[in-house]
Amino acid sequence: MNSKVIGAVTIGQSPRVDLVPELLSILGPGIEVKEAGALDGLSKADIAAFAPQKEDYVLVTRLADGSSVKVAEQHITPRLKEKIRGLFKQRIEVVALLCTGEFPPMAGQGLLVRPQPILYNVTQAIAPGLKLGVVSPAADQIPQSQRRWRQVGIKQVMVAASPYGDPAELEHAA
Repeated sequence: MNSKVIGAVTIGQSPRVDLVPELLSILGPGIEVKEAGALDGLSKADIAAFAPQKEDYVLVTRLADGSSVKVAEQHITPRLKEKIRGLFKQRIEVVALLCTGEFPPMAGQGLLVRPQPILYNVTQAIAPGLKLGVVSPAADQIPQSQRRWRQVGIKQVMVAASPYGDPAELEHAA
C-alpha cells in the first residue's frame, strides 16, 4: 500500500517530535508527514533577530533542541510562506500549519489547513452563553488574545502557560 503524504509546517524548527507523532496516530496508517519549519537552518543568534518589539504580534514556538522562543509574526510570515510553497512544489496536496496564531492570507497550489480560523469559528459556534477560557503560551500574548476572542462567549478569561515547559504550569492555568 502506498502512503499518502501531507505537509506540516511549524513556525519554529522541525522536526516537531512533540506534535507530529500524535498527529500521525490520529491520521492513522498509510499517512506520511513531511515537515518543514520557518526557522529551520537558523542559529539561535539568527533567530534572536526575529524577537518581537513592543507593537509586534507575538508568537511562541519550539526549536529543534526542545527550547522555546518568542518571535514576531512579521519576521516569520515570509519564511512560513516559503516553506509552504516548497511543500506544494513537492506535489504535496495538503499542508497543515502547526500554529494557532493569526497570519495574513497564504495562497498555495493545494489545501492549506489553518487551525486558527477553524478553532475560532468552531468555538464561536459552541460558546454562546458560555465563559471562555483562553490559554496563551506567554503573558505578552494576552492582549492579542483578548482582541481575538472578545466577541466569543459571554465572558473571556485569559491566562498564560507555556506548552513547552512544565506540564504542571498548564494544569494550573487550566
